Amino acid sequence: MAAFAIGWTTLSLASGFTPASGQATPSYRVDGQGVVWLSGTIAFTSQTLSGQTLATLPAPLAPTDNLRFGNAGGGIVTVLSDGTIHGYTGTATTLMSLDGIQFLPAT
Repeated sequence: MAAFAIGWTTLSLASGFTPASGQATPSYRVDGQGVVWLSGTIAFTSQTLSGQTLATLPAPLAPTDNLRFGNAGGGIVTVLSDGTIHGYTGTATTLMSLDGIQFLPAT
């Protein structure tokens, strides 16, 4: 992927997930070095997540390999090579943060 910066773009969330009230809107951007950044907080009513799809990135922004990121709330966010973003929580919660997740896309 050519290095170019784009502003923040709102993620289209999967059914059952919404932007968390009072938090940054779930979004992505590509910086000048071609790094994909995620930001924002996702809300859900389920008390635990066991790999549900939260959102999907545009195909050109997907990583080469499946990636796994720790979450401040004790959960895990995975970004798969097909661009899907999944959430896992070990304890009861209703929020999942994407803040600070960054990676290089495959292309």
